[in-house]
Amino acid sequence: MMTNKQAEQRRFSSALGQPLPADLVEATLTHAHAPASETPIILVDGLSGAGKSTFALALRDALNDMAGGYKWRIIGPDEWYRGWQGLAGAQSITETVMADLRAGRIAIYRPWDWEASTERDPKQVLPGVPTIVEGCGVLTERSCALADYIIWIEAEGGEPVRYDRAIARDGDTYRPHWRTWAEQDDARLLVDHPQELADAIVLT
Repeated sequence: MMTNKQAEQRRFSSALGQPLPADLVEATLTHAHAPASETPIILVDGLSGAGKSTFALALRDALNDMAGGYKWRIIGPDEWYRGWQGLAGAQSITETVMADLRAGRIAIYRPWDWEASTERDPKQVLPGVPTIVEGCGVLTERSCALADYIIWIEAEGGEPVRYDRAIARDGDTYRPHWRTWAEQDDARLLVDHPQELADAIVLT
């Protein structure tokens, strides 16, 4: 059964590396209405290789061009995944970071050193700066309630296209871990149903 939010979802197509559709940028900016003290937040989620990072960079630049002096930033769990089995564990960190920013508090997390497989020294994220939170797993029911606008990215062509993009981006570093990560990605779809929580679906 379709939820009310699904019925209201807007759908867009966007070619990676090309300017974003103006109506998508305008819709995002219109909904990012939290006062600076509560840190406006946009979520960008999707399966690995869908084009999230490229999209988030383009969205940040487009919003900065339109926002009349605001400077958006991008943060995300690429900084705090605890290794190749760390997707689910990072979700609670994402939620805590977002909750702190929304409350006007400094958010603190410990970055992950992928080479040494250990935590680094704590890092702070200051509130009051409009923020795009991007990465696999950022969209959950709790994070949804903390965001102004939520975008789900899908790759036209499905997993073969996503795999090619991911390997082109990360090369042999990612190749042996693709299936491990894909299984976690698939599992969260059954738990979190992130597509159903999104305000907009973007096909890349």
